[in-house]
Amino acid sequence: MNVRSFVSRFYLVQLFRQSKLLFVVILMYGLLVGRSVYNKRDTFPFFIYAMYSGYYGDWAQYEVPVLLADDEALDLSTLPYPQFDFLMSICHTFVRYDKANFSDKVNPPYIESYMKYLPDKERAFLTNRVAEAPGSRKAFIEWLRGYLELLFNRPIQHLQLRIDVYGYGEGRYVLQSSHSVFDEPLPKESGL
Repeated sequence: MNVRSFVSRFYLVQLFRQSKLLFVVILMYGLLVGRSVYNKRDTFPFFIYAMYSGYYGDWAQYEVPVLLADDEALDLSTLPYPQFDFLMSICHTFVRYDKANFSDKVNPPYIESYMKYLPDKERAFLTNRVAEAPGSRKAFIEWLRGYLELLFNRPIQHLQLRIDVYGYGEGRYVLQSSHSVFDEPLPKESGL
C-alpha cells in the first residue's frame, strides 16, 4: 500500500473531491473552534472546564448549612430532592454573598469580556444583580422564612442559619467548627 492510496481514504480528502464548498465550511468551522479553544473561550459543541466548575478547595473539609426554626433543626432530608437541593444552593449562595458584604464580583474574566458590548443599563443590571440592593440581607431572611413556613406547614418565629464545618479525621467526618450566619427573631406575624 502506498502513501497516496492511504491518504485518499481520509474523510476530508474524499469530501474535498465530492463537495469543495462543504469541505471549506467544515475546515473553517474547525479552524474557528481551534482558535476559540486556544483563546480559552467556550464554543459549541466543545466546552472548557471553566464552564462546568471551578476550584473546589480543600476536599478534606465540607461546609454544611443547617437551618434552625424556633431553635430546632429543620430536617431538610424529608423534602423532595429539588426543594432540598434548592435550599442548599441558596444557603451556600447567601453565605458567599454575606462574606463579600453582598457584592457579587465573581464573574469570570471571559464573561466580563462579553459584557463590554452591552449597553450601560443592562451591564449594570447583570453585574450588580439583586445582591447589591439595599436591604438584601433582611429581604432574603424574610423570604426564606416564608418559604420554609410553606414547606413545613408551620409558623416560624425565630430563624437561624448555621454553617457546620466537617473535616475528615479518625476514619470519618467529624464536626470541627460551627458558626452562625444569621440568628434573628422575626417579629412579623405568620401567614399560616
